[in-house]
Amino acid sequence: MFATLVVAFLNVWEKIKSHRAEADAISSKAALAGSLSQSGKPLVNLLSKVAEAKPSERRAEVKTLISRTVQLCYSQSGKMTHHKCKTRSVLYLFSSAEVLVRQEYDGREGKAPRLKFDAQWSEP
Repeated sequence: MFATLVVAFLNVWEKIKSHRAEADAISSKAALAGSLSQSGKPLVNLLSKVAEAKPSERRAEVKTLISRTVQLCYSQSGKMTHHKCKTRSVLYLFSSAEVLVRQEYDGREGKAPRLKFDAQWSEP
């Protein structure tokens, strides 16, 4: 009899944990969507400035858009966890077919991220 009660309790407890995990996941998804929606508005505004800019001003507007996007990636990384995050957001662009060069970064203080990656540095 006691064993039956214990097994029944464990089954109910597992259901409760499952429902809590599902509710937490839904809540986190909604919070992330809201956060990205709020933080995405400035990016849309910057993108419209790029589209409306004169050709001579467009490069500066794109640079601002890139910088803000990298900052946004950093600010949103790890936001949904309860752990202290030491994240960094880095944008690398191809300078040639096998070389990536750092363009922009934001986040973790200290040593800057690697300036470039070259495919010839590592073995295939």
